[in-house]
Amino acid sequence: MKRTYKNKPIEDVSYFIGNEVEKTPFYGRKTLFVVGLRNPRKIIKKANDFTCRHIYLGANMSFKNIDWNEGKTSKLREILDVLLDNRFQVTLDISKSFDLSTIDSFINNEYFHIMYSLPIPNAEKYSKAITIKIDIGFNKTNTGVWCNQLEKLMDPLVKTEWSSYTTDEVIE
Repeated sequence: MKRTYKNKPIEDVSYFIGNEVEKTPFYGRKTLFVVGLRNPRKIIKKANDFTCRHIYLGANMSFKNIDWNEGKTSKLREILDVLLDNRFQVTLDISKSFDLSTIDSFINNEYFHIMYSLPIPNAEKYSKAITIKIDIGFNKTNTGVWCNQLEKLMDPLVKTEWSSYTTDEVIE
């Protein structure tokens, strides 16, 4: 993903730092952003070097098009284990192609949060015409379905403007 950072516009970034600007439980925290699957010891070293206690895995939508086979899923679980065992706060950015059940062992950890990305092109244009429905199929795993109009989800209080991302600094 090509984007502009505080220190330079660049592609092929592995790590960058900045404050978490998206409205998650870790909003405002100094964060090490990690692009792709990386060595957990190196992640910890970088986080400590830059005094980051929050780590954002899958930054720049780097987990969007991954074929989550057992090898990659196992590597991700290993990374999560190491980071959470070292009491880092971790956000995992994933999309609908990811099987959430493969990380069930982490969901009750207070230091772990999932950013579930739902791509909607031209969202403002369609905000009054789309209802988001959380549904897996009739009487499958959920006790029912949840529906909310996109317009209600797009509350200005939870929006992050693109300009908020320009203070991030590439470190590798």
